[in-house]
Amino acid sequence: MLTIRRATPSDIPMLGLIGPAAYAEAYGDWWETPAAYYAYLNGFGAAAFTAFFALPEARVWVAEVDGAPVGFLTMRLNTPDPVDGKAGGAWVGKIYMFGSVRGAGVGRVLLEAAEAEARTGGAAYLWLDSMARAEWAWRTYERWGFVQIGEIVLDNGLKPDRTTLLVMKRSLD
Repeated sequence: MLTIRRATPSDIPMLGLIGPAAYAEAYGDWWETPAAYYAYLNGFGAAAFTAFFALPEARVWVAEVDGAPVGFLTMRLNTPDPVDGKAGGAWVGKIYMFGSVRGAGVGRVLLEAAEAEARTGGAAYLWLDSMARAEWAWRTYERWGFVQIGEIVLDNGLKPDRTTLLVMKRSLD
């Protein structure tokens, strides 16, 4: 049985395990150097989640199947998108889950929880970014009503053909 719940600071150790593991499943071979990959994975660790929870506009949800955590979503209210810079945005920064549940609707249910909170918090739109080479991800976001509004090119140690992020937005009106 799938359960979605708001995460609390007591979930930080668990999130610090799921984050790097789920990211590694999806993108582990996209990095040029071990040092760059290691540095990036730190953004999914317990210290990063501790800092994120300290932000008043931060929200995190956990997905569990039969009581076992399988994924999470992070959102930050009052964050304009990096393309238009329009106020009223809520940034869905991370949607990660284990490969064994990918495609089973877990991400969509996590997004529904975030969307409800964004509306309550006064957001006019959700935005997120997706690796351009991760067609499976951005095609999913398109099915969820997101449209591409721009691109960002990263310079952080990814292989050269994998540095483009698609910025996508969905209105909450």
